[in-house]
Amino acid sequence: MKTDNKKIYKTTITVLITALVAILFFAFVRPISRIGNWLSSSSEPPVKYIEADRYPVNILNITLDKKPTSIICLDINAIEELKALGYIDLLTGVCDGYTDDTHSEENQFGSVQNPDFEKILLVKPDLLITSFPIPSGRMSEFSEAGIKVLVLPEFKLEEQNGKNNYTDILSLVGGYENSSEVQ
Repeated sequence: MKTDNKKIYKTTITVLITALVAILFFAFVRPISRIGNWLSSSSEPPVKYIEADRYPVNILNITLDKKPTSIICLDINAIEELKALGYIDLLTGVCDGYTDDTHSEENQFGSVQNPDFEKILLVKPDLLITSFPIPSGRMSEFSEAGIKVLVLPEFKLEEQNGKNNYTDILSLVGGYENSSEVQ
């Protein structure tokens, strides 16, 4: 009888250890191997697991379900803040008069008060950032085209610490709760 109990005990322990190893394998090793497969075979980068958990994100008047891959920004202060946060590669368009190493006149889409609506609709960015209200008829056109429109509040700079009110708002574009999380 004791031998049977020992045999049952050993079998139970073996099954439990095997199940634990399988759980750990699927929880940790398999996601890492998917990243390894991406490095060798695919041209599309995988969504980082941490990054995927950050969405959806609510920013003022919109919800981003995923990180935008293309942004047109018509506010110069917001452009500078996006650059400072490391999102310059997401900017496919800027406001008139703004040029830098990556944005020329062909990447200009009007101003905050006079956007080039037709050009914006042709490019179809994931996100349009402005600090001036867009007429409701145009907003519905953007919505039908799948373009999210983020209307920022008035830009304010805090003199004592040099921070501005756009930093934490725009850090949400990357799925971060505040600018201190941006790497």
